[in-house]
Amino acid sequence: MTNPNLDLGAAPPKPKTRHRLKRIIKRVGLSLLVLVAIALAMKTYLDITSGSKLSRIVAELDRTDPGWRWDELDAKRADVPDAQNGAIRVEKAVTLLPTRWARGLLRSNSKGTDEPLEERLRELPPQSQLTQQEAKDLRAAIQEANPALAEARLLDDLRTGRYPSILPESLLVYSPSSQREIARLMWLNAMLLGQDRKIDEALQSGRCVLSAGTSLGDYPGSAALFVRLACRRVALSSIERTLAQGQASENALRVTQARLEEEVVQPLLLNAIRTERALNHECMGWLERGDLQRFAPGGAPGAAPSMQPLGGAIWKKSHAVLLEMMTEAVDIARLPPEKQREEFEKLTSRVKGIMVRSRPSLADWVIPPDRVWVNLTLPAVLKVAESFLRNQAELRCGIVALAVERYRLAHGNWPESLDQLVPKLLPAIPKDLFDGKPIRYRPLSDGVAIYSVGPDGIDDGGKVDPSNPIKPGTDMVFRLWDVAKRRQPAK
Repeated sequence: MTNPNLDLGAAPPKPKTRHRLKRIIKRVGLSLLVLVAIALAMKTYLDITSGSKLSRIVAELDRTDPGWRWDELDAKRADVPDAQNGAIRVEKAVTLLPTRWARGLLRSNSKGTDEPLEERLRELPPQSQLTQQEAKDLRAAIQEANPALAEARLLDDLRTGRYPSILPESLLVYSPSSQREIARLMWLNAMLLGQDRKIDEALQSGRCVLSAGTSLGDYPGSAALFVRLACRRVALSSIERTLAQGQASENALRVTQARLEEEVVQPLLLNAIRTERALNHECMGWLERGDLQRFAPGGAPGAAPSMQPLGGAIWKKSHAVLLEMMTEAVDIARLPPEKQREEFEKLTSRVKGIMVRSRPSLADWVIPPDRVWVNLTLPAVLKVAESFLRNQAELRCGIVALAVERYRLAHGNWPESLDQLVPKLLPAIPKDLFDGKPIRYRPLSDGVAIYSVGPDGIDDGGKVDPSNPIKPGTDMVFRLWDVAKRRQPAK
């Protein structure tokens, strides 16, 4: 008979303890199942709602704006014969630039200074001549760049260009830069020609600056537009300085005015926003599929499955919002320039309304799906539109200024008002994009000012701040000087 007090090991668990453990395991399992079910339900809901909205927007774009996708836009790019292709000239001229012409390496040879030559020249008032040392340094630099200069001069007869097709993923990491280098070369060349009293040739160099920008043709994306706008600004600055150094012929003035008139009507903003929309449509598709390698330079297509369970639906919702608002921006860009500013301001207010606040609360760190890509892209697109409209206003001032100079050359005095330019020198007085009124004209003690009121919308009487042309309280001004006040001695 077994001794009941003999220790045969640990006693079996009590029934109550065993049952409690089973209940806990069941509850945890049920909770996990509920969480999985909720996640699947959320994914299904997001897939249905976001996918449905995105499909409706895409179908509407196919109906109202056929050919809006990246491949379709690329297929419609203009073919440009080599003889008319400014891009070929620009790229060849860049390869001929000497090493010393690399940005920041042009320096004065005068004793006791290591200041970059270009910085000193940029600070000169338009009507001031160069010092003897500045002229000597600039002449040496230009002489060294003569092979590139000879090639770049051929741009004056060219109005467009074409670069090879580019993949959308490449556009994310690459932007054209050769145009800036050639614009810089021709700007400095115009400055030297003005110093040498070769005013018509200096205006030609200014037109070549403009052609450096037009060599981009219909190159896609906002980065290319920024480069073209920069070339426009340099060209206008060059023309203003050239006219402050002497008197050009009627023919040179007329040709230069015609070039600006050709440029001001180009639908550059529409092209940039349409290609940005197409690019972002591609990017959102990559995110929805988890194809993150597309965002890496040289990356090949490849999936990242970890993003798939819920991420695809979230990106679809952001995709739908982005396409909707980008399409609104495209529609605004199709309006006459005079009507674009007000509509872009309304769109900017809407975009700010869905962006993370400047003082975020804890909730703001969890960005709702419809904010994600919008936060990254739309503000930049609206900045492009803002820069474009400023540049359009500057071009209009430049066109009027050339017509005013032509009037002075023909009559020996400044016009009393811009009305005297119509219709012989201008078909009509261009409107100021910032208030809808005609471009302003103001006689001064040493010449005249042609100006736009600028982004603040206030007429400040032609007040200008050279260091910040769009500063509140100033206007965007193109100056012309009396002949006796031009070409002032260097200080």
